[in-house]
Amino acid sequence: MSSFKLLKYPTLVQKEIIEEMNIRERFFFSALSANACSRFMHLGVRKIVVYDMQLNVSRTNTEIRLNTSSGYLSFNIFYYTKLDHMMNFRLDKTSVPVSVGEYSCQFSFADYSAGKMKAVVELIGKLTKQLSCISNIELCNIKYTHPVTSLFPNLHGIQKFGNVDICNYAGSEKGVKLTAEDFDVISNSKFVKILCSISGVQKTVNTFLKAWISGNHTASGIAHFYAIMHSNKKITEFFTGIETTVSTTTVAEINSIKNEWLDQWTVFDGTVDIHRQSDQMRATVAFHNTGHRVLFVVWNEENLAKLPRTQ
Repeated sequence: MSSFKLLKYPTLVQKEIIEEMNIRERFFFSALSANACSRFMHLGVRKIVVYDMQLNVSRTNTEIRLNTSSGYLSFNIFYYTKLDHMMNFRLDKTSVPVSVGEYSCQFSFADYSAGKMKAVVELIGKLTKQLSCISNIELCNIKYTHPVTSLFPNLHGIQKFGNVDICNYAGSEKGVKLTAEDFDVISNSKFVKILCSISGVQKTVNTFLKAWISGNHTASGIAHFYAIMHSNKKITEFFTGIETTVSTTTVAEINSIKNEWLDQWTVFDGTVDIHRQSDQMRATVAFHNTGHRVLFVVWNEENLAKLPRTQ
């Protein structure tokens, strides 16, 4: 139904019609009408709950899938493949060419010779901004490559991040170099779990821990850092300039919580606690004596509930 036809109906009927639409229908309606999002807000339309959003940025394309109780909506962004049968969507006041399939919307950046990934990230931002006017995204799982500073600020309307896997196209053995700006973005992104293969692990972890202690970040979850070490630096370098205490969480307990998402062969050798004075929050840092892996757990209520005892 076009927006012109919809406007012929009384306001209450308009609202009822829109609320009967599934996420795919609402998105199409909003993307084909310049004033649809403001109309939804004016009518007080209830947003659709997206219980899971999957975002996978790979070497050749980006896949996005939003799952709701009444169906799903998916997008595919191709970097090198040209598409036929294009039409135009109106996203964030911009006209964007799109090929509409039965189950997905497809975009192509094959004609971009430079600035391709920047354009892709900008489109992801436009899509999530458009989606935020019709839905509440409760959880987003991401697989993405560095740099994170360009992606996370472009994601709109996401309440919480689930599994965030920051990978490296050059191969995990090379690791990803994270900057101070990257840590600011990650730590403020309400992550639940983050998996990152990095280089320079001691300095990286030290920066991350100091950022958390500073109280400027909202991160409260689990982080796992892994790197192929090129030198035998000491564990103490993780904690340079950081006050630690003997952990009240045992190695067995930390190993039980990591079993949800790390392989069974990953066994940590030691644990220490760090504390954030601003909110009295405690976190445990578990590590291998060889320094290859570091697990960081903030003891919020959700993580405490996973322990085999009551703290």
